Amino acid sequence: MAIASVVVAAPSPASGTKPLTPELMLTLARPSTAALSPNGHFAVFSASRYSFETSKTIRNLHLLGLSDHNTLSDLTDQAPDTNHDNPIWLDEKHVAFLTNGQLHVKAIGSDDKPYAITNFPVEISNVKFNKASNLLAFTAAVYADGSLQGAKDKDEDIKANKKDTALAFDTLMVRHWDQFIQDKKNNIFVVKIKKDRENKFVLDGKEINLLLNTGLESPIVPFGDQGDYDISPDGKELVFVSKINTRDNAWQTTTHIYTVPTTGGVAPKSINPESVGAASHPVYSATGNSIAYLQMLKPQYEADRNRIVVYSKGQSRIVAKDWNRSPSAILFDSKDENIFVTAEDQGRAKIFKINLQTEAPEVIVSEHSQSGVALVDDNTLLFSTSSLTSPNDVFTVNVNTKAIKRRSNIHAKTLENIYRATPEDIWFKGDQGRDIHGFLLKPIGFDPAKKYPLAFVVHGGPQSAFNDNWSTRWNPNVLASAGFVTVFLNPTGSTGYGQELTDAIANNWGGSPYIDLMKGLDHVLEHHSYIDSERVAALGASYGGYMMK
Repeated sequence: MAIASVVVAAPSPASGTKPLTPELMLTLARPSTAALSPNGHFAVFSASRYSFETSKTIRNLHLLGLSDHNTLSDLTDQAPDTNHDNPIWLDEKHVAFLTNGQLHVKAIGSDDKPYAITNFPVEISNVKFNKASNLLAFTAAVYADGSLQGAKDKDEDIKANKKDTALAFDTLMVRHWDQFIQDKKNNIFVVKIKKDRENKFVLDGKEINLLLNTGLESPIVPFGDQGDYDISPDGKELVFVSKINTRDNAWQTTTHIYTVPTTGGVAPKSINPESVGAASHPVYSATGNSIAYLQMLKPQYEADRNRIVVYSKGQSRIVAKDWNRSPSAILFDSKDENIFVTAEDQGRAKIFKINLQTEAPEVIVSEHSQSGVALVDDNTLLFSTSSLTSPNDVFTVNVNTKAIKRRSNIHAKTLENIYRATPEDIWFKGDQGRDIHGFLLKPIGFDPAKKYPLAFVVHGGPQSAFNDNWSTRWNPNVLASAGFVTVFLNPTGSTGYGQELTDAIANNWGGSPYIDLMKGLDHVLEHHSYIDSERVAALGASYGGYMMK
């Protein structure tokens, strides 16, 4: 088991002399967000690494000792073809994880090899565990009969007897994003676990399909994941999100939040049946007395502002309803007094605290981009941070003092002496006098007396944003390492600057956004004399590709 102590201090990334090449970027570790142990002493996360030599990706688990000088070790081996993901804690000493679509268990502090706890007929995913009732929840794609074995049998029959790959549809929708709609639907299952005579975890009974014969699907394809459902603290109930299955669902965004007993045999009940927009990310409070979720109000619109809804005792209320930001995740404190949310804000993904009485948002972490927020205690949050200069690392923050503590430095050795430009904020007046924001990166070996070519990058969406986060799709620092001044702006239609700016792109794709971009280009050429106006390249994909035309 490889062990390394975390180096807390690191040199400025802008001081590096070696370029960040596309090859290096693609081989960097890609850590997931961290799962916190029940006692708060450890965190575990998966990380994948691609090798150009083998043309393969290895994904294994890493253990971070939060109460042990932040020591970082491999919990599972970095062996060829390893694919370990979705780690969850079964207790203080055992971590379960998915590999090849089945759940395995590894004891921390032990050299014992992982062992399988499931052997279902088909692959499972999106696993969660509730210790209070020893309840394991997972999702699997099944056919109308709702059984795992039935899914395997029909898959094998199709493979043996179907001679073509054609798909036939007599209803909409046909495809969402890049996935065709299949006969198989995602369903949520639960099953109990226990320890056997050898003190190993085993299944305790048969799995129950909580969505059997309901016509509901969760997680929602193609982007649904663990965030589409949650288990109540006592393990007796489950909340999930599902899209309407009416004939017009192809052009509707309507999704509803449902609760269902984990004993099965009872039809799920919607807690927001009046919803006409998209609802998402349902979570229980720590006491189990409330459910919070995110709700868009506008139908047929995927870029509406998420409102925070708290449901308790049959009543719902919108929290911080006038806050002009769109949260993407919710976490309760232990007393149901505050919630913590992440939300885009002016090119960053920040952590906010909202008191449920005052409903006033308070920034807790303001720099870079945060995700995977977990409650260590009511004074401390664990979270992952990425930036334009680094992939995910693990941090904690004191919610009272706002003091942030680095807990991991996964990329220190790999990125040692690698140039990564520190982003500079750009603000200028765009179309109709709107304030438009973006970033600028200086090239490797920058000399203000020299002239440099400009890479002018346009984001897709169009209702999205360039944020101060790490990306392996569009990584501006790769361009900066190639010798370009790199500029990337958030024009009209972008998110994180108020809903008015996002909405202003409607029926206006080639109007205000284009004017913003041209004004932004004029702005950087005027204010940065080291940019060579004769060597300007524009880049973009999706909506950015539309703009290239």
